[in-house]
Amino acid sequence: MELFAVILVVGVLPDFIGGTCISKNDSVKEDFKIFDENQIADFDYAQFGKSKTIDCCAHNVSRILWYFWNKQYPEWRLFPWEPYCSICDNRPRLEDNNQTLLIMETGKEHSGIYRCIAMSQNNSIAEHNTTIERQTPLYIAPQDKYVSIGDTVTFSCAGDFGCTIDKFRQVGWYDENYDFINNSRYSTSYAEKYGETYVEVSLTITDTRESDFNKTFICLVSSPADYQYFEVHILKKREY
Repeated sequence: MELFAVILVVGVLPDFIGGTCISKNDSVKEDFKIFDENQIADFDYAQFGKSKTIDCCAHNVSRILWYFWNKQYPEWRLFPWEPYCSICDNRPRLEDNNQTLLIMETGKEHSGIYRCIAMSQNNSIAEHNTTIERQTPLYIAPQDKYVSIGDTVTFSCAGDFGCTIDKFRQVGWYDENYDFINNSRYSTSYAEKYGETYVEVSLTITDTRESDFNKTFICLVSSPADYQYFEVHILKKREY
C-alpha cells in the first residue's frame, strides 16, 4: 500500500538548531499520519555559505530515505549523493534518526529538490518534496542622505558572505564612472565582523560642498556567487 502525502504548508524553516524533529514528535497524535505537517515545507531558501536544515519530521516510521535532484544531475540520487572525501567534513549529513538533512555549507550545487521517503511501521509509505533555492550574499545597502553644506556624511555598505571555502569577497566604493574615488575630502574605512564573514566599508565625506550634491557614489558588493551595486547621492537639506 502506498500513501503519497501532499503537504500544503509553505514557509521558511529556521537554520540548524539540533533535535528539531525529535523534540516535537510527541505532538503528532494521529497514527495514520506519517509526517508532521507543521514542521515540513514545500519550498525554502538557503543562504549562500551558511548551513541549512531540511526537515522530514515523521513518527512511527521504520526507515527514512533521502533523494536529491537538480538541473546539473537531472536524475534522483540516493543519499549520500556527494562523493566521499577523507580530508573534508562539509558534505550533507543526516540528523535526528534521518528526519533532518543538514547542509553544512550551502553552495550553488545545493539548489534543487530534496525528497524524503518514509516507511511506517504498518508498511505505509509517504514521500515529501522540498525545493531549495540558494540565496545570494545578504546585502546591506546604503541610503541617500540629506545634509547641509559643510557637514560630514557617512555611507555604510556591507555584505554577509557566509563561511565559504572561496574567500573572495569584495566591498568597495566608486564614483559614477566606476573609478576609484580620489578626493582628499573622501575617505573609506574597512571592517570585518563575525569571523570575517561580514564585510563593511564606509565612505565618509567631510566639509560637504555644493559640487557634492551632483555626484553619484556607487558601492559594489561581489563574491563568487553574485554581485550587486548600489547608487547613493548626497541630497541638500532644506534650510528653514
